[in-house]
Amino acid sequence: MNKDDKKNGDNDTKIKFIQDGKNLDDAKVKIEGREDAFTGLTKEELMEYANDPFWVRLRWFLFILFWLVWIAMLVVAIVLIIRAPSCSTKKAENEAKDSAIYQIYPRSFKDSNGDGVGDLLGIVSKLDYIAKLNPKFVLINSPLQTNPLLQDEGLVNFTKINTEYGTNSDFKALIDKIHEKGMKVIMELDIHHSSNLHPWFQKSLAGTTRHREFYVWENGNGGNPPSNERSFWVGSTWTFSPERNQYYLSHFASKLPNLNLNSEALKTEIKDIIEFWLKYDVDGFLFPNADIWFKYIPTTTLNISSMPKNITLEEYKTNDLISFIKDVIENANKNRRIMLVEPYLEDSTMLYGSKADIVVNKALTQINGNCDAQCVANYVQNVRKQVPEKKGTWMLGNKDVSRITSRMGSQTYVNALNALLLLLPGTSLPYYGDEIGLTDNPLSSLQQSYDPLCKIPFKGECRDMFRSPMQWKPQNNAGFSNVSSQSWTPVNQNFESNNVETLEQTNKYIPVFSQLMALKKTDPFSGGHFKIISQNPNIFAFVRKCHDSPNYITLINLGKETSTFVNNRNVTQLSDKAEIVLDSLKTKASLTPPKVENLLQPMTLVPGQVIVLKLKE
Repeated sequence: MNKDDKKNGDNDTKIKFIQDGKNLDDAKVKIEGREDAFTGLTKEELMEYANDPFWVRLRWFLFILFWLVWIAMLVVAIVLIIRAPSCSTKKAENEAKDSAIYQIYPRSFKDSNGDGVGDLLGIVSKLDYIAKLNPKFVLINSPLQTNPLLQDEGLVNFTKINTEYGTNSDFKALIDKIHEKGMKVIMELDIHHSSNLHPWFQKSLAGTTRHREFYVWENGNGGNPPSNERSFWVGSTWTFSPERNQYYLSHFASKLPNLNLNSEALKTEIKDIIEFWLKYDVDGFLFPNADIWFKYIPTTTLNISSMPKNITLEEYKTNDLISFIKDVIENANKNRRIMLVEPYLEDSTMLYGSKADIVVNKALTQINGNCDAQCVANYVQNVRKQVPEKKGTWMLGNKDVSRITSRMGSQTYVNALNALLLLLPGTSLPYYGDEIGLTDNPLSSLQQSYDPLCKIPFKGECRDMFRSPMQWKPQNNAGFSNVSSQSWTPVNQNFESNNVETLEQTNKYIPVFSQLMALKKTDPFSGGHFKIISQNPNIFAFVRKCHDSPNYITLINLGKETSTFVNNRNVTQLSDKAEIVLDSLKTKASLTPPKVENLLQPMTLVPGQVIVLKLKE
């Protein structure tokens, strides 16, 4: 039976209900006047598309892309975890990295026998004090026998302790006592030159076969020196010898002839010397003047036939010698020993590619009272850009540089500068007396001088001022010596107020120095990430962090006025809650228990003040 046609709205579409027979289940709907709507692809059509080469390639491309992206993300995550600064994995192959090395100039540290000259047993008598300062290493500067007229310049014997300091047995006793205190010993060994009184030079002068080439000898140039280079001290680098009718090279003075480190026979002697001192159980060596070992040496003397590209002849020979020495040190003793090299010139770039464990950097020896926080930040950033992380070092002064307190012009910054030295990433080399703000001691006349540089006209240097005796007590000779007359060089006139005993009694400088040294041995100061966050020209602020330890912010006011620090979380990306673990204006006891500070509130620091904050999670 046919039903009446019905219209769907105003269009021409017609719907018919058709029933064939009596069974209503057989009813059908017929739509007329419009095309059938899309009802999807059939299985056959889908398979046709699925097997189409274009869609097959697209599917495989997206599939592979997905897994590549997933694997890449996994690899990045693993690399980030591995490379994230970890304080628990300090590199065992370089024990000095991130440690403190306390420099001692024996002549000026402590006199044990009343002759007015510091000595090795004097150092032994002060080991409890040194251990309280908490360094990992003790560096003994210039301990070997030199020409008495040239104050620790020019060795006359590479295997004998300077008789003014004691004996080889005294040196062994010192090493053993330092080891008992849990510290290690580094000795300075200068192989750049010797004294002209050394038997090697005398034999080379005489032209004996074995020693003939132990020094750099060259023929003259028409009655003139082989070249026109000037020495670092005064005059020409070349000195004429009538005995050999030749010139010998001397970078500093005619009485300090350069050793010819290209000589295989001499290198054998150097190997024997290193092995000799390793038997005394020294833990490492500092080799000064390494950047000028081969400076101004004629190519004919170096006898080089070929060398790598993109490297100077000097650098090639220097790195080769460092590798030789490093191998000697490692092969001669089963225990780990370290090798430090120090440049004579300020730029130590040439040494960073060598096998030396530590390259001494002198950048911070240039800062003075005109250098604010931004200036210091620039020095630090420049060093970190140039220096491989594992060889980074910081030094404010040594026996050849004016003391940092004198350069700053005030003892206001003693704590600030020690915090800078000890909490930056890398190896720190505090110089004896830095912990009490020892200053240069101007000499009233050249008659009081011992350093040969003092007597060179127009040189403008006299290193005795930087090497004045350590000031122990407010008594005669500052407790350095009980000599009835003056010690080898005068004690600074400020010794009555600026001495260890007085400062310990007043909790000034030394307690802060010891706390800083202790922090340096802990995470994350013993390794990990470093970031400068300074936002104030007076306050040098930086973060130390690693993923497996608490994070720290250090604030140091290096300016001349009181300044305020505000934690900008957009910069630090760290917590706004912290505990003060060190405040140079407060005693350690007054900070116990630690008080939680809100870093979103301004923190005010007076000039020279240091605050170290441990961030809360």
